[in-house]
Amino acid sequence: MFRGDVDPEHPFGKELEKLTEVAEEFGDVIRTAETQEDMDWMQQKGLAKYCADDYLAEIRPLFLEIFKIAGQPRHVRPNALWI
Repeated sequence: MFRGDVDPEHPFGKELEKLTEVAEEFGDVIRTAETQEDMDWMQQKGLAKYCADDYLAEIRPLFLEIFKIAGQPRHVRPNALWI
């Protein structure tokens, strides 16, 4: 139903292409505004944005402490990747 390509024989093909471009640009503007609003709110509340690696580095010691048996984590292979 919603294809990116417009049939060249369509009577409103050029108009549909322009409409698609405008909709894509408008969507980018909305996403940027929402992201900025989220970041402003987080800053007002004293919150920070971290990537997944930062989060995992922070919780890994807690995770290993909770699930360890005789110095080795339970249910986790020593060299296994985990989330």
